[in-house]
Amino acid sequence: MKICHACQESYPDELLICPKDHSHLYPAMEIPAGTVIRGKYEILEKLGEGGMGAVFKVKHVHFGDV
Repeated sequence: MKICHACQESYPDELLICPKDHSHLYPAMEIPAGTVIRGKYEILEKLGEGGMGAVFKVKHVHFGDV
């Protein structure tokens, strides 16, 4: 899965450019701190990574829960 940092949408790995705004797509394992996903979850830090994916510490933007 890839993420567009401009519109925060997720897309399949085959795409390189966001179809909505033509921004570069980044692999989900490389999401930088401060990125807000789906308008709800702010990435605080990457906790770990393995063969099947990555685990991130996030904060819910509206509720403030970590």
